[in-house]
Amino acid sequence: MRFTDVETQLDAANRKAGQQELIRQARAPMPVKLAKEATRRAIERSFAMPLKAAGLDARVVVFFPDERPTEDWDRSRRPEDVVANKW
Repeated sequence: MRFTDVETQLDAANRKAGQQELIRQARAPMPVKLAKEATRRAIERSFAMPLKAAGLDARVVVFFPDERPTEDWDRSRRPEDVVANKW
């Protein structure tokens, strides 16, 4: 090892193999599920707390793009209708 760069090459190969293994483990179903649930709870609390503090009894439900409900929740109005206060 003293006369070659074998140690450097081994370190690089081990580092790369370690990173690939960590990525493989992180993409497994259980860690992804746990991360999604933690994110969902954090976002729901972040939005519900100020609404509750304002006196609103709101229920906040978070969906990820791959979990989108089948019904259409977008009931947006055109800007002109909002300005004219029309439904």
